Amino acid sequence: MSEADETPPDADEQREEAMLTAARSVVRTCMQVRPVESVLILTDPESSEIGRALYEATARVTDRVLMMMMPPSHREGNEPPNPVADLMRRQDVVLMATKHSLTHTRARANASRENVRIASLPGIDAETFANGGMTADYNALQKEISGLNSILRRRREVHVTSEAGTDLKFTTGGRWILEDNGICNRPGSNYKSTCGKGVRSTKGR
Repeated sequence: MSEADETPPDADEQREEAMLTAARSVVRTCMQVRPVESVLILTDPESSEIGRALYEATARVTDRVLMMMMPPSHREGNEPPNPVADLMRRQDVVLMATKHSLTHTRARANASRENVRIASLPGIDAETFANGGMTADYNALQKEISGLNSILRRRREVHVTSEAGTDLKFTTGGRWILEDNGICNRPGSNYKSTCGKGVRSTKGR
């Protein structure tokens, strides 16, 4: 059969495969879900396509997976319904694909205190999920950020420049470094889709 006779991939099939690839990155690389773990996927009508992709990717790792459709919230930080909050605390992993963030809620904080690993992917549309930052090589990113961390720990004064005109100076005294690499494999750890930015310098918190 010649190349001209081959049927090109359907656009919907390409989109579905891209969504699943991104979801696998979340499940296998960022969250490192294991076959013995229980996983709860929270989603709402506006983010359900992402929720379904996460469900499919998770189901290929563990059969202890549940997807729950919640009513849409009206703003960031709205608490989920009490039954949902209670269910969150009983999981090994919670994946939250919702329009508004649930990161700064009591439900999320209580689940974290129970050592639940949590990923929050708020306000992401399907196109961004499939073709945006979730396609990054998070293992390589982790190594790069770890290397930067070791450099910063040995320096008190830092000067950052770039060809684009960046010219930034700051000191690191009195601060400790928190790696923000998108990997969420420790009990009680949290991942947000904006993670992987680098290292954060924190002081007094």
